[in-house]
Amino acid sequence: MAKSVNDNENARLIAEGKKRATRIETFAGIGFVLPSFIGFFVFILVPVVMSLGISFCNWNFLKGWGAIEFTGLSNFIKMFSDNWFFVSFKNNILFTAITIPVLIMLGLIMGEIINRHVFGGKIIEYSHASAPLVSTLAPPNLKLSTT
Repeated sequence: MAKSVNDNENARLIAEGKKRATRIETFAGIGFVLPSFIGFFVFILVPVVMSLGISFCNWNFLKGWGAIEFTGLSNFIKMFSDNWFFVSFKNNILFTAITIPVLIMLGLIMGEIINRHVFGGKIIEYSHASAPLVSTLAPPNLKLSTT
């Protein structure tokens, strides 16, 4: 009889320990995800939603929040009826369609040239690869003298 009570107590303690471990893992996961979620919310989601809302308004921002007046779709009607919009849109599409592939190809070609034909190419490669790491780690470790 005493053994079964002990076994029940041990099983209960093991179950509580597993629940506690699961809870700790859950809080750890939330702790790791929360900073990214806050950054996404503050720097991406809120500005996008505010921009969408402001696009339906007429607002002289120098006069403050009180100067916002809702205009509905009139801003979009005005934009699509303007000839300069389509010219600008076409220019942006052409610029993007030409610039991005050209820059990617130039970067790949330059990297291949440095890798194959330049003495000390590996040193250049490592210096470029380590720059983001050094710029992230160095500032907190700087000891600024006050004297």
